[in-house]
Amino acid sequence: MKPIDIWVGEGKRAHLICGILAQYFTRARIPFCMIEASKYAHPINEVAVFYGLAGNLRQVYREYRATGLTTVLVDLGYWGRHDGG
Repeated sequence: MKPIDIWVGEGKRAHLICGILAQYFTRARIPFCMIEASKYAHPINEVAVFYGLAGNLRQVYREYRATGLTTVLVDLGYWGRHDGG
């Protein structure tokens, strides 16, 4: 199995969520690479996982998809909202 790229954006929540993903992948024996999104230049492996679209993660998302690679976007923006808004 080829590694999954975990692109880590800026901010505490991004680091927390990506760290949790890394723990899961480790337990499940799924190979992965954690990479700071600020160092993005081009797609590396066949699957990209990232939290949110801040900074250049929007570019990561577009370029992986444009090349037909798999992208998994984790966005927890709806958490903590009240009903009706």
